[in-house]
Amino acid sequence: MSGQTDWKEIEAKLITLAWEDDAFKATLLSDPRAAIKQAGLTVPEDVEIKVVEETPGMSLEEKPGVRYLLLPAKPEGDESEGFELSEEELTTIRGGVRKRTPTVTTYPGCGGC
Repeated sequence: MSGQTDWKEIEAKLITLAWEDDAFKATLLSDPRAAIKQAGLTVPEDVEIKVVEETPGMSLEEKPGVRYLLLPAKPEGDESEGFELSEEELTTIRGGVRKRTPTVTTYPGCGGC
């Protein structure tokens, strides 16, 4: 992990996997390093990883050497699940259905967490 961009990519992949797989989400919450390894990602050993589920009004305390992964609630009613278009419909809309990707938020004072 060489910087904030890399961490944002890691966050996005972990959030997506957690939204898609409840077992992965449980591992991510209980043993972040195991989940990160399971996802084929690496984070330096000297970086502490804390995963917390987002709740209304929460704030995270900034700590040196700690990266927080704020796991947002999975959006309800994802229109792309179980939805298929015919070849004609795909041609008509030129691009298919856009799959929802997570939005990663950096909180003020978190130092790029």
